[in-house]
Amino acid sequence: RIKSQPVLAPRGKVLDRDGRVIVDNHSTFSLLLSRENLKEEHIRYIAEGLNIEYDELMERLKRYEKRPRYEPIIIKEELTPADLSFVDSHSGNDMFPEMELLHTQKRLYPKDGLAAHVVGYVGEISENELDQPEYFSYKQGDVIGKDGIEKQYNEHLMGVDGQRRVVVDNRGRERETLEMKEAIPGKSLQLTIDLDLQAVAELAMEDRRGAVVALDPRNGEVLAMVSRPAYDPNAFAGRIPTKVWREIINNPEHPLLNRAVQAQLAPGSTFKPFVALGGLEEGLIEDDASVNCTGGASFYGRYFKCHSVHGRTGLHRAIAQSCDIFFYTYGNRMGIEKIAEYSKMAGFGKKTGIDIPHEAAGLVPSPEWKMRAFRQKWFAGETISVSIGQGALTVTPLQLAAGVGGLA
Repeated sequence: RIKSQPVLAPRGKVLDRDGRVIVDNHSTFSLLLSRENLKEEHIRYIAEGLNIEYDELMERLKRYEKRPRYEPIIIKEELTPADLSFVDSHSGNDMFPEMELLHTQKRLYPKDGLAAHVVGYVGEISENELDQPEYFSYKQGDVIGKDGIEKQYNEHLMGVDGQRRVVVDNRGRERETLEMKEAIPGKSLQLTIDLDLQAVAELAMEDRRGAVVALDPRNGEVLAMVSRPAYDPNAFAGRIPTKVWREIINNPEHPLLNRAVQAQLAPGSTFKPFVALGGLEEGLIEDDASVNCTGGASFYGRYFKCHSVHGRTGLHRAIAQSCDIFFYTYGNRMGIEKIAEYSKMAGFGKKTGIDIPHEAAGLVPSPEWKMRAFRQKWFAGETISVSIGQGALTVTPLQLAAGVGGLA
């Protein structure tokens, strides 16, 4: 009879700005299970021999029930030497005709989670994804980009699978190749990331929690983007065991969170130059503008502290020494509407549009926002906190880097 075997296409490589390889592929073997020849009493023995959870294997077989029986299932990838020995010792045996080896190319990511949140990872398409319109052309068992660049540019990186049609005898042995349709490899993708700078930034964040974003202020290119703690994308390159997946998603440090584009935090004093920009543009801050910082000041019946006593302070010194009183005073004169207007001009409160999934927008508070969100009016005292980057104001590290790059 005639049997078809898939020839899996390798994904395109991911390169840095100088053409150095960040994500590559490596040769390995996967195990196909032919459902046409599958005997139910063999399933538990095969699961034990390949160190697969029996329940997981049964669940996998169940997901393929509606697919044509001539379609084989990949039940394990990245076979170990022990796995290969098990297959080899049983594949020649007429009692196990359902097992077949498949030569494949699998993703190889950098060690220690380097650039993990930028490149993302691949995995088998889920039932939920198969129901979504954008995945209508995919089928059960396809490996797709799940996050980061892998997801954003999945169509570009994915190749087109080929196929082998062979004649096999009643023992499952190949007798003749009828047709060979070669796979078309995926296209490579070159990023703006500088691998050297990325490595230095990763090293600086070792054993810390947070993010680093380095941009070229002339054109907005991302030279480095780090989020820590990270995860190992290589764990996802095959079919990730349920136990490992649960450990990752239940980790209180949230390693899958890309803090560079998803963490929404108060910018604090890094926001002060944008208040200064608005004040200058509106003519509220003149060349000789100054305040007398005595360590605190009262606004609307409440006393607001400064972290130090700065004395008579102008704009340059107020930015250099981060004087809160200067920005309380001029932020109050600007009012929340003008602060919100210039914040949005700087790119806060909206996505930058970076080509990485799941970017957050942050929040620029305003009277309209508060009425819509809380059905309450804006109080003038709230403007004081916003003028030094506190209150309800939140930004992502990427937004802040882009805003500062704009000022530069």
